[in-house]
Amino acid sequence: MLAEKSAPTFLLLDGAAMGGPAGPARPDAEGAALGASAEDIYRRLSRAERDAWPGGVALALQMLADRSFFPSTVSPADARYEKGTFRALAEGRYVRVVNFHATPRRVTGGFEEQISRLAESFAPVSHDDLMGLIVRGEWPHDKPGVILSFFDGFRDNYEVAAPILDRLGLLGWFFLISGWISYRPEDQRAFADRHMMNLPYDESDFPEGGRLALSPGEIEDLARRGHVIASHTQGHTTVSPEFAPDLSPGALAREVGGSKRTLENLAGRPVRALAWREGTPLGADWRADGALSDAGYELLFANHAVQRIPRPPAGRR
Repeated sequence: MLAEKSAPTFLLLDGAAMGGPAGPARPDAEGAALGASAEDIYRRLSRAERDAWPGGVALALQMLADRSFFPSTVSPADARYEKGTFRALAEGRYVRVVNFHATPRRVTGGFEEQISRLAESFAPVSHDDLMGLIVRGEWPHDKPGVILSFFDGFRDNYEVAAPILDRLGLLGWFFLISGWISYRPEDQRAFADRHMMNLPYDESDFPEGGRLALSPGEIEDLARRGHVIASHTQGHTTVSPEFAPDLSPGALAREVGGSKRTLENLAGRPVRALAWREGTPLGADWRADGALSDAGYELLFANHAVQRIPRPPAGRR
């Protein structure tokens, strides 16, 4: 589950915890087994455990992680213990990643409570912090880190989530779909419908004026305030084989390199991380890996790890 030579992460999915619709199950045997284990743990929780913050789903996932990924007893004689990453895992010093998508105003209270509790126990994580951990095994904070990821580029991430993060001293990682944020406001709903994007709104709380995505000025302001702007491709693209994606050189160049250039122009900062739709890791397709490398990305956020992207060979630079 935790890719070798990558930063260890614990991925807490916000959909179930926040009462959102459940996404499609991933059709792989390992995922099915983990899902069954999580459901079994959840069923065994008491009502009090399910109701207490941060909720039964989060507690079940934490217990699953402790059982499956983080052994409670490790012999110092074990050669793996001497390796910095494994030792950090065994001692609980690992980076957590908490994923969000839209943050409509109706969830403001619950969102602020969740983020406030995270701020008590975890440190913000910048891109340089994460690279230092991955490359050199260095961690500059007294507390473990938490990466708060916001996917797609919803306008309410700026209006609702970002002010709370700023007030609590945490950083957001905003993985933006460059094609969506480049669309005219009146066309953004149609784009979302065509590109498998969930819009958790009803007509009563649909954003005023119809604009769903971040504006150029909002993206620039997030970057100026220290938040991380990253790519979620140009068109909410996956390289997962079950979706039969277009992996032609031209398509990959647009999704990876084109998205990077667009976001860098908007943010006024380098864009060095990307996440595919479906959270596909390195190694799933050599063409996709090569496109990431050629475009100059440093990190790929996958479902179970943050992976360092190899640099291209000297002849391909």
